[in-house]
Amino acid sequence: MHRGVDPAVLRDRFEDFLRHFRPRDLGELLQVPLSRQVPMWVLPWDAHAPIRPNGGWLDDAAIVVDIMTHYCERGILRSKIDREYVWLEGPTTRSRRWATSRGDFRKSPSSSCATVARASSS
Repeated sequence: MHRGVDPAVLRDRFEDFLRHFRPRDLGELLQVPLSRQVPMWVLPWDAHAPIRPNGGWLDDAAIVVDIMTHYCERGILRSKIDREYVWLEGPTTRSRRWATSRGDFRKSPSSSCATVARASSS
């Protein structure tokens, strides 16, 4: 987004990534052979969570807590993907709005550098 790529194009790429990124265990996730199957994703902030033998694979798409780390055979709920867009796009949108309101967004880098160089040479 910061490079000016159309958000619709980025969304299409993200959803294509989600369709294909479906690791079953830690070895698949890291793309390395392991001597045994190691389950994925024990959240560090949840000290009481058991290590689940199914890793990040759950039976119910509604209880998937994070679409990047937990999966369901039935797929991903559209509402969860849309929530991810809010999280991913929100900071960029707010930053642009803030910079535009200050008049900083449209300055070219070369004009900013020239101003700094003139100020320091006097």
